[in-house]
Amino acid sequence: MYKLTRDQLGEVSLALTALLVLFVSFQLNFFGAAPNDFFEFHQRDSESLVLGRVVETRQNGYFSNEGFLGVYADQNKVDYQYKAYSLNLKPESNFNVYTSSAGLQGFFYSFLDGILTLCGVDSGSAKLIISKSTTSFMLAAMLALFILLIKKNFGYLPASLTFSLAAISQWVVVFSNNLYWMFFLIFLPFVAVFYFLSNESKIKDNFKRCCIFIFLAIFIKSLAGYEYISTILISTVVPLVFFSIRNDWGARIFIKRLFILGTAGLLGFIAAVSIHAIQLGYRFGGLKSGFSAILSNVSARTHGDSSAKNGLIKESLESNAFDVLSIYWHGKAFDLNALLGVNLIIEFSQIIIFLLLISVLGWLLVNLRSELRNYKKDNFAAIVALWFSILAPISWYVLAKGHSYIHYHMNHVLWYVPFLLFGFVYTGFFARLFVKLLFQINIKGKIVFISAGLFFFLAAFILINYPQNEKNKTLAKSFGFLSALNKGDVQLFYFGKNLIYISKECNSSLDVNFFLHTYPSDNRRMDAARKPHGFDNLDFGWQSKQLFSYTEGVIPFWNKICVASIELKNYPIKSLATGQFNEKGQLWESRLEFSNSRFVDEFLMQNVSDHNWSNGVSKVHPGFFVENTFANRQSLRIGDYLEFASSGARVIESLEYSDNYINIFVSGDLLEPETDGFPNKVVLRLEK
Repeated sequence: MYKLTRDQLGEVSLALTALLVLFVSFQLNFFGAAPNDFFEFHQRDSESLVLGRVVETRQNGYFSNEGFLGVYADQNKVDYQYKAYSLNLKPESNFNVYTSSAGLQGFFYSFLDGILTLCGVDSGSAKLIISKSTTSFMLAAMLALFILLIKKNFGYLPASLTFSLAAISQWVVVFSNNLYWMFFLIFLPFVAVFYFLSNESKIKDNFKRCCIFIFLAIFIKSLAGYEYISTILISTVVPLVFFSIRNDWGARIFIKRLFILGTAGLLGFIAAVSIHAIQLGYRFGGLKSGFSAILSNVSARTHGDSSAKNGLIKESLESNAFDVLSIYWHGKAFDLNALLGVNLIIEFSQIIIFLLLISVLGWLLVNLRSELRNYKKDNFAAIVALWFSILAPISWYVLAKGHSYIHYHMNHVLWYVPFLLFGFVYTGFFARLFVKLLFQINIKGKIVFISAGLFFFLAAFILINYPQNEKNKTLAKSFGFLSALNKGDVQLFYFGKNLIYISKECNSSLDVNFFLHTYPSDNRRMDAARKPHGFDNLDFGWQSKQLFSYTEGVIPFWNKICVASIELKNYPIKSLATGQFNEKGQLWESRLEFSNSRFVDEFLMQNVSDHNWSNGVSKVHPGFFVENTFANRQSLRIGDYLEFASSGARVIESLEYSDNYINIFVSGDLLEPETDGFPNKVVLRLEK
């Protein structure tokens, strides 16, 4: 009977633990890596395309509508696809296809749906849970394999740290069980190359098999969508870089393998594009039309001609690549409030700076300390591979600039493919070097080494925290002041749509609930349930509404200032009452009156032109629209005079409020879009 060695038993235990931890995080958000709403609703619109396709397949077969993903027409388009799938409905409305990809997801999950039906699972809700669990499990299993490979190449500490950090990475978690993204396909090529090269000495014709597998992996991923393809292709090169340095391949072998592997991936991509073009050809009447549709789609997402586009697509194509990179540089990586209840946001920029610092320190340690010189090659290979891997996400941010500009709500996940994943590995490897050196030096050396390490990490923390702290301070200075509350302990501001509370005492006093009662200028705008009370109840707990915190100095957590943001109703108010209360009653209260307050006297129309509007000016009625902010809605009233650049003084006759905009209709004839509209300003005159 075969008996596992101690090391093999440890590897099995590590892999199973990683699989379990990752699966429960991916499927259930078990560790609270992401806020619940973010986890539940992220990319439902994309996932609804797959559910709509499965419902279509149930009724009309795999190849109806050329097999494309899509949705059934309905007023609540996204929710209806979930309803139709879960309740096994047979929609009679039009099936609107999504032709930007071949739609492999529809075939895969329709097949799984059929298998579940044969197994006696008829409940659509149960099928959805099983489908999402399958997706989570496949990603968890793939990353568990990667964790096992990391253990073999770097040790237990880097492997354990990598799966722990991956399990609490909110961007990976919110994508992990989404049926559209099938995120295991995005990591598959990288993990596959790492696997084959890790076992090169054990498997005959290993690299040939690797290339065949990469052809298939890229082919399959591309059939499920071309999103992130440059990132995925570059990610396959990262293991090549690492093993070429560690195993002394030499430049000739590296370049040869790079060419062969790149060719395999490119051929897989071309094969998928060809199949997609054939699909489109059937739909649009010819192969040429199919390829033209693909090229048009690529152009809209990269650096195409903006002159033929409108709205956000036009804006995205005209955007600057550095501005796009800045969006992702400052993205939110870890929300420790969701994870640990600690008010701290860690940006990707801070992690990147931290990785740069430990890369430099790690290089110094292995080159200056004789105790660590056996790790010199491994360390150098890991550092080079790590910083090469940052090209993978950056490639998409730059090459697919248009896509990245529009989809800033999701493309942050690319930092993990595979840059941050490899960054977690190197962080663990650095920690291993640090601990190993600590155990090999004398007591005096330990004291010096630990002191230097503490100083380094304190300095690193301050350096990493400083940019975000300065950004928060600058933002706080842009708030509009309203009043000091509770003897100045709390101050009230406005910003955008919201009220802003600022407290210079970030302590347990903020754990006591706040009440906020707003009294509308016109009670008819209130919800029916609130009309008998005469005010809207916006009571809140500080922690659930905290926006950020900052310090006036450079030392984190020293004299910290806390900022909370409360979204108001979309209509103007005449007054408010706010304070704190507990089970015994009110602790303090302040009242503010706004009946005679105006906050701005100039307004900028929205830069929107479509079939109803031109430069923010209505084509149908004498009117225009502006952003719905606290300052704007509190400053505009029926009967006020507005001075236009060309049309002169007009009286406000009516105001309409939505969540984002205020429609303002005035007396007289239609306004002039070119001379009155954006970018011309409208001036408030209280008297004609």
